[in-house]
Amino acid sequence: MRHAAPMAAVLLAIACSDAGRGRAAEVPSGKPPSTARVDSAPAPSVAFVPGEVIVRFRPESTMGRLAQRDSTPAALTRSLQPSVAALSRDLGVPLRIKGVTSGSELLFAVGLDQLTARLAARVKTGPGVERAAEVAVSPPGPFGSTREVRVELREGSPQAQAAAAAASDAGKAAAVVESLRRGFEHPVIGRVTPQREVFLAVDGRALTLQLIERLRSRHDVAHAEPNYRLQSNLIVR
Repeated sequence: MRHAAPMAAVLLAIACSDAGRGRAAEVPSGKPPSTARVDSAPAPSVAFVPGEVIVRFRPESTMGRLAQRDSTPAALTRSLQPSVAALSRDLGVPLRIKGVTSGSELLFAVGLDQLTARLAARVKTGPGVERAAEVAVSPPGPFGSTREVRVELREGSPQAQAAAAAASDAGKAAAVVESLRRGFEHPVIGRVTPQREVFLAVDGRALTLQLIERLRSRHDVAHAEPNYRLQSNLIVR
């Protein structure tokens, strides 16, 4: 699946870390590509589904006991609703149970569309922003997002001038996106078009890797991993 992008746009990804720094991708010699990339995380050696995590909770924990008792997502959603809500608050992301394996592992899906709405609300308040609105992405992009935020910058503003210079310069584009997403706590990808429009989306791939690390540090989690594989033993609602 490919993320729809205007020709000659600059695609970039900015990690929402304290450092807020991206990693420039290597560009082959010869004719320059129409799209330059900056990634927030190295490409994984094994593909996984962005925005999905598989978690096995310790059997003595509340979620571990209920996962062994209830075998369908509908039943688990009802019994685990308070625990999932608490986990979502702890991690700062909306989660829902998407499936359960025969080994009582839970498949969680991150509410990327909900996070995109938060991103749009944050960007609207930024300096130099004329308007920011959510738009659909079809088909979903490689980072898992089905929606992104289109940002129009105020004519003559420093931000608009920076965007004009950034349309063909990944480094300058990274600075534009970083300034727009400042204060948003999750990884963001973005691109600046020759028309000085900026498109932003939550980076589901980088967010998944962050969530895995945080889940593995929890005392009630025995194991956590991305959804690497086709789940032949998975019951999906």
